[in-house]
Amino acid sequence: MGRITPPFRQLYRQVVERLRRTYRPLLREERHRRALDTLIREVWGQEHAAMGGLGEITILDSMNLAANIHNKAEIEELKKRISEIEARLREMGRGSGG
Repeated sequence: MGRITPPFRQLYRQVVERLRRTYRPLLREERHRRALDTLIREVWGQEHAAMGGLGEITILDSMNLAANIHNKAEIEELKKRISEIEARLREMGRGSGG
């Protein structure tokens, strides 16, 4: 009998579920948990076909995942701060009669 390899989509769903169930709760910071959710929703969900040929996660892949989650959390925090600064600048512009 030949070996049956499950399709990537099936493996992808299993890995995402495992990340949600076991990896996400271990993240110490809530912003990292939110960043993981965003990666799943906005990046991996849209690009899973491109990731199809990568295979199983290795230790280096796990390290990259942790770094990506941290970077995503930092980016989201910076976007929030920029929005707040822009709102303050708009308020200041209105206050000066501009």
